Amino acid sequence: MKSIIKKLNKREEILMVLLLTLLITSLLFFIYYYLANLKEDSISSFQSSKVYYQKMELALADENQSQNTSQVNPSNLGSTISSLAREKNLSIDRIQPINETSYIVTINNGNFASIYAWIKDLDEQKSIIVSKASIRRSTSNPRNKIRAQIVLEII
Repeated sequence: MKSIIKKLNKREEILMVLLLTLLITSLLFFIYYYLANLKEDSISSFQSSKVYYQKMELALADENQSQNTSQVNPSNLGSTISSLAREKNLSIDRIQPINETSYIVTINNGNFASIYAWIKDLDEQKSIIVSKASIRRSTSNPRNKIRAQIVLEII
């Protein structure tokens, strides 16, 4: 390499230095452009993550607030289940406690839409969920009536 440089005259040396300078400058420009784009992508990703995080915090705060206001006392669970069923015009044939936080509820000749709305209200308003369910068409009155045996429990 040294021998090649020694063979060059003054004009060729200047030209070589200028080409190397141009090459290095171009390389630095492309690296800078790439890093600037990467920085902008990172900033936009951070901003969207920040907005998502704030929305999640608000949703969790709302969820905690709604759970705190509508928690059912385990001693009132049976009456809460019955009162919400009455609101949906459901007649519960039997409510049998399993433990402090769980009950088996039996409904004969119920309307499916009413039972569904009742279960949805139990979950959304009182944080009472269905852990097991058996729903069948009623044999005594098969027209739009069902028999349901549902295990409900407090979350």
